[in-house]
Amino acid sequence: MKFWKILISIIAFIAFAAIIMLFSSEWLFPEWNGSYSLGNGIYMMEWDGPGRIIVRGSNIHGRTCYGGSIIIPTNEDECDSTGHFTEWVVDATFDDKYIVAYSYNNILKGYKYYIINKSFALNLPSERIVNEYREVFLSEDSFMQACDLKGIKVNLNIKDITEYKKWLSLEFPLNSN
Repeated sequence: MKFWKILISIIAFIAFAAIIMLFSSEWLFPEWNGSYSLGNGIYMMEWDGPGRIIVRGSNIHGRTCYGGSIIIPTNEDECDSTGHFTEWVVDATFDDKYIVAYSYNNILKGYKYYIINKSFALNLPSERIVNEYREVFLSEDSFMQACDLKGIKVNLNIKDITEYKKWLSLEFPLNSN
């Protein structure tokens, strides 16, 4: 009988710990939920397919963002026939003043690079952030030059897009890669 009491106590403790971890993950481990704070109310979120999106967070619980106004990519109408974005963020990094990111665009078959100046007011509408505080570059050279002029130390992990192309060819056989 003592064995069963110990076993039930252990199972109850494990269940209690699992429930606590589940509910505290929004506060303690937002990355478990695919949410990465980039500062000033901007979040990078795991999203549709192989990549991520960057949003102005509006659906925030704890330290985890579950949704918001899309900042990258902004062309919501650029979706394929299955409703997936044709552009997604591959990586992003940030400091106190700037967010730098790069995305892969499946229509252009190439990268786009972004610099977001975080000096905007917190109550500024997302459309103004996109139009006034975000810069877009189509070449890595012009992007790196702009970063040098602004004094931004870029530490992006420029990834080989081959894995994404493999995912696209499996998920979207109509795409020509």
